[in-house]
Amino acid sequence: MTTVLIVGDQALRRLGYRALLETRTDMTVVGDTAACSEVGGICAQSHPDVVLMDVPVSLAGSIETIRQVTAPGAHQDVPRSPRVLVLSPADVDEHALAALRAGATGLLPETVRLDELTVALQVVATGQAVLSPSLARRLVDAFPCGAGEDGRLVALTGRERAVLVELAAGRTNAEIAGRLSVGVTTVKSHVSRILAKTGARDRVQAVVVAYETGLVRPA
Repeated sequence: MTTVLIVGDQALRRLGYRALLETRTDMTVVGDTAACSEVGGICAQSHPDVVLMDVPVSLAGSIETIRQVTAPGAHQDVPRSPRVLVLSPADVDEHALAALRAGATGLLPETVRLDELTVALQVVATGQAVLSPSLARRLVDAFPCGAGEDGRLVALTGRERAVLVELAAGRTNAEIAGRLSVGVTTVKSHVSRILAKTGARDRVQAVVVAYETGLVRPA
């Protein structure tokens, strides 16, 4: 059972998400709020698996809320902190980047189909990262690349760099395996080593590393 806390600044959209999720037998909504300041308290009381944030990440307090909710050790009486899935406007900006840096595990466009949203919530709840290919490409195009050889890339092998480039394009393990002519298990091993060597928490933060360091450049 996946438990979800809905955070949104529009009451009708919160009600819509709640109505959708409550029709499912594998999900439970533990609460909803329009105030970022209430999120920490609700998480401490209800321990949701995922916080679905449908508020502008430019809204004062939203980035700090993500940082506090996902901080290691923030919730001492549960095995892990909640994951955060952010719904972003179509145009990716510096606030979306800040949400990923703060610890958000997923980033999807706010126009995402409802069936895709429920799948994404389940994926994020398991600890996997979700980043739509379209937003991944916009992230790469929207921000300047780093200059020179970044320390986070030094330890990566040539194949690991190639896998990281594919990750930055939003491709799945199966798609990467097909493009690089290797097995899916091999790709998973490369991804694990990439996360360990770059210090990235998950695949989404690995994408951030890819374009911050200049490994991936705008088209």
